[in-house]
Amino acid sequence: MSLRRTLAIVRHEFRLAGRDPLPILILVVFPLVMMAFLKPAFRDVLVASGYPHANGAEQAVPGDAVLNGFYIVGMTSFAFFSEYGWNTWERLRASHASSAEIIVGKAVPRVIASVAQFLVVFAIAICWAFTFGALCRRSSRWCSALLCVSSCSESS
Repeated sequence: MSLRRTLAIVRHEFRLAGRDPLPILILVVFPLVMMAFLKPAFRDVLVASGYPHANGAEQAVPGDAVLNGFYIVGMTSFAFFSEYGWNTWERLRASHASSAEIIVGKAVPRVIASVAQFLVVFAIAICWAFTFGALCRRSSRWCSALLCVSSCSESS
């Protein structure tokens, strides 16, 4: 497996991803909009479950971030299908790149996008929480622990 060939495919995929704003809307904006609608519903459920100081963000933020992270699977599949649709799949397969290099080269940008999406959504939610005092009323250690646990569950 050649790092040079893999990085060439990764650079090409980043260039293609930079020209299409739709994945960013799906991965970042959509979860933030959904959190605004789901937070009141989760608040009622958590209060009814015995958590009187809950505000709903405790479940809306990590739930939407992880749920929307699953879109990466479809986006990665579409990266392969788009090569076929553009009639460049045969050219890519005829190159010196092995199957493993092509798979890694097409998957790495999506994995990076998933991690970036997760960090951006949580950073916005935590900043929103500290600004309005909505999420972290107890301590900043609680928010750090939540972020660490959620990021571990996202990467597994």
